[in-house]
Amino acid sequence: MESSDLPIPTNLHARLRAGTAIPALPLAIDSNRKFDVRHQRALLRYYVDAGVGSLAVGVHSTQFAIRDPTVGLYEPLLAFAAEHIDD
Repeated sequence: MESSDLPIPTNLHARLRAGTAIPALPLAIDSNRKFDVRHQRALLRYYVDAGVGSLAVGVHSTQFAIRDPTVGLYEPLLAFAAEHIDD
């Protein structure tokens, strides 16, 4: 079965058809290009408080380089979002 053949849960399908927003979460880094936890938390909280349906994490076109293991930002960003999105 291809992933496109998987059924979408009814509640998710209804939210998507209603026009829920799923923006890309910007990456917060400091002047040394290090992950900025404080500002990332503020960005995440801003989007959640605004009522987005979900967040696309690590997908923004300016963030493709973070997937390079030598950069080391992709996994921390995903872990951060997973940990804090339900707070």
